[in-house]
Amino acid sequence: LTWSSAASDFGTVQKDKSVDGNPIKLNGTSYAKGLGTHANGTITYTLNGAYTRFQSDIGVDDEVNANSTITFQVWGDGVKLYQSPNVMTPTSPTQSVDISIAGVKTLELKVTDAGDGINSDHADWAAAKLVQQTPTALSGLTWSSAASDFGTVQKDKSVDGNPIKLNGTSYAKGLGTHANGTITYTLNGAYTRFQSDIGVDDEVNANSTITFQVWGDGVKLYQSPNVMTPTSPTQTIDISIAGVKTLELKVTDAGDGINSDHADWAAAQLLR
Repeated sequence: LTWSSAASDFGTVQKDKSVDGNPIKLNGTSYAKGLGTHANGTITYTLNGAYTRFQSDIGVDDEVNANSTITFQVWGDGVKLYQSPNVMTPTSPTQSVDISIAGVKTLELKVTDAGDGINSDHADWAAAKLVQQTPTALSGLTWSSAASDFGTVQKDKSVDGNPIKLNGTSYAKGLGTHANGTITYTLNGAYTRFQSDIGVDDEVNANSTITFQVWGDGVKLYQSPNVMTPTSPTQTIDISIAGVKTLELKVTDAGDGINSDHADWAAAQLLR
């Protein structure tokens, strides 16, 4: 792609090469594609909301072996979306970035000198790429099985048959269920991510206590961080399901019985 702008405090930002013009290499691994830059530097792309994810390996290029200290940041429309968890040096393990940029119009890839000057700060966005993904609504797929301890699992409605609503926000798509319940889909590894908003449907306003879990091939991939009640903020899930053959969406009663446990997987969708 053609960037809108690219600048760094040393050298020239490079496509498919390090800032010194060598093949991009991180910890002995060579990359045919990527961006080579230097602190302090910013590479800007105008995306106009056309992409959903940004992915890259990041680190200090192997062409330097001392002195370099770098942080990596990804910004979307002026909001910081990612920062490398630690200051990176030539001995740091390669880090992988995989973040949502859905709706982002202006993407900025920034490298800073970690506050100690730019000496040897050769930075790589290795195998950097943008992903365009078309979501598939789960309610549009046929489940393998769906059961709950009260009512009937619903597509695009709450378990009581009303429009799905969480904290005043209505959703045209999703799954309405009840604790204790499990909805199972056979995916055969065809999708890479599962996304959903979750919570207690607004049709109940007391007594409900629920936990949400996502399982892939018998392994728990996600659990809601807290027991959810009618007053809990809506939680958003965005997790990898790459390679998953069997996906299970589970709702439990948090151990205190199923009274009023109306649960929504709101806007639940899969990405390829």
